[in-house]
Amino acid sequence: MSPTEDRSEDKSRRGYLLKTGEGVPGFGSDVKASKRSTRGMLTLIESQTTGGAPLHVHTREDEYFYVVEGVIVVRCGEDVFEAGPQSFVSLPRDIPHTGMSRARV
Repeated sequence: MSPTEDRSEDKSRRGYLLKTGEGVPGFGSDVKASKRSTRGMLTLIESQTTGGAPLHVHTREDEYFYVVEGVIVVRCGEDVFEAGPQSFVSLPRDIPHTGMSRARV
């Protein structure tokens, strides 16, 4: 490997900080982690969802939600989760799931 390749590899293994309104290079401000920035381990997108996703299945990856504010209702297989602020939802691959944001009461 050339020194340039070594430096490139070292860069991908470094931590980083994104400030408010910033995203990883090459993407919009909503993309906080990408395949490139995490060596294929994670993609993280900031979303301000007002709708929901239809029932679907991921075959290659698990899906996770961390709720900052508001409420989402998620169905994963036979389970239904209502997740409010500071809740974390884990949806394993190969299980049909759907989610819908819920208006605040």
